[in-house]
Amino acid sequence: MVAAAGPAGIYDAALLRRQALMGSSGPAALIKNSRVFMIAMFACIGGLLYGKHLYHI
Repeated sequence: MVAAAGPAGIYDAALLRRQALMGSSGPAALIKNSRVFMIAMFACIGGLLYGKHLYHI
């Protein structure tokens, strides 16, 4: 049997700190972060143009 590396409270504190630094996720995060929103829009437009070229729609 493997011994525990330390108390579970340390890992919980580290998890909570990472979650606080990470912020929200999903559509709300895209609206909040304009740089990420622009990158996502650019990628979507590129995908649409590539799909149009590929399937001649």
